[in-house]
Amino acid sequence: MNKKQLFSILISATILILLWNTSLFAAITIKVDGETLITDVPPQNIDGRVLIPLRAVSDAFNANTQYLSESKTAVVTYDGSEIRVQHLNVLARIDGQVVTLDVPAQIIDNRMMVPLRFVGEALGAEVEWIGSSKTVVITNPAGKSSKEELIIKGINQARANKGLALLEEIPNYPLWPKSSNVDVEQHLLQPYFSI
Repeated sequence: MNKKQLFSILISATILILLWNTSLFAAITIKVDGETLITDVPPQNIDGRVLIPLRAVSDAFNANTQYLSESKTAVVTYDGSEIRVQHLNVLARIDGQVVTLDVPAQIIDNRMMVPLRFVGEALGAEVEWIGSSKTVVITNPAGKSSKEELIIKGINQARANKGLALLEEIPNYPLWPKSSNVDVEQHLLQPYFSI
């Protein structure tokens, strides 16, 4: 084998390694209820598990997060439940019950990183991994029912008010689906009008 062939093989191998590493370490995208979750510390793939800053996902759920610096423990409270994770510990607690994590929670760049599936499911969400696009999809059933409850509350108020101020009141609810077409909202709510 001459120098030219050896050089060509070496260049080809280098390109293949670079392409393989680029796809292996491509950024992981996280979507919560269809919205891309932006974090100040990117998700990490550690031992085949996606770790994410705990506060980022708990904030997406409007959960309360505290960090106890003495014990290096993060505490999340949400909808009457409590989740506790500790730095470099594979044991976590959900409402006092011990749960074993696949990989330990750990502090990376001053953020408590936890297995995403664990925290998502501990918060009552469904978590799905789409390997082809390196995307984690989190669906929060509680968020959907909350939106439905707000809509039903608005409809019930409209019934009580005989629908006179319906289109003025309901859009002020924070989770009311915004529509650029008022006719659609009127059509959907027409059965509740008794004018």
